[in-house]
Order: sequence, then C-alpha cells, then structure tokens
Amino acid sequence: MSGLDDLLKFLACAPSEQQWSFHILEIISLMFRDQTPELLVNAGQMRSAQEKQKDMQELELLRQKELAEKRSRTLLRGAR
Repeated sequence: MSGLDDLLKFLACAPSEQQWSFHILEIISLMFRDQTPELLVNAGQMRSAQEKQKDMQELELLRQKELAEKRSRTLLRGAR
C-alpha cells in the first residue's frame, strides 16, 4: 500500500539506477531475514471464520447505529 515495492522494483530494474542494485538486494534480504517459512506461508492465508464473524457483527452494529441516527434526524426535521 505504501508503494515501497514499486520503488524497490524500479531501483532494481532501471538501467539508470544500476548503482543501487546491491543496496536493494540487501534491503530485501534484511526484510526476509527475521521471517520464518511458517510466517511466510501463513501471511497469504485467509482470515479465520471467527475473525470474519466478529467483523460482520461489528459491521451490523455500525449499520444499526447509523440507521437509528438517520431516523432521529428525520424525526427532528419533521417536527420543525
């Protein structure tokens, strides 16, 4: 989301930026150094059903709150 990957790819591939290629390799190796294979495998997995259910409940509560606020504004406007 930050665009760091695009910047690293550009610096690694652009002929005019060839002087930075070893620095890019070092950055990438440091990024992956502390990560275990298990962490890398789990990074791409989907969220658990429990997490999804919790998010759905929170979303539903927010929708209900929003509808209640909308109704109260409508009632206030009608009373004027």
